[in-house]
Amino acid sequence: MDDYFHKVSIESNDKFINKIQADINNQHIPYLIDSQTSEERVKELKTYYVVVLVKQSEGAITKDEVEFFVDVAKSKKFKKVSLLFYDLSKANYMSILHNSYFD
Repeated sequence: MDDYFHKVSIESNDKFINKIQADINNQHIPYLIDSQTSEERVKELKTYYVVVLVKQSEGAITKDEVEFFVDVAKSKKFKKVSLLFYDLSKANYMSILHNSYFD
């Protein structure tokens, strides 16, 4: 129960974001992290690590891109993760909540 109600701090979420950023840099994935919006969502969701990603090229958000970030989040062993994807124009988005308690 402790893990379920554990609130994520801005500082611990920043560590999570840094790990995601390293994978973006290493794999040259066309996404930028919106740190400000990520911080706002951490405050809203409270118990989830959050990263808001903005695609930096034209086109739809693809299944492969989503799977890449889900796999990265899993590999970092964070239990509860919210991934929010925006396309370049920020007109379209996709939100994923991953809870490893049920894996």
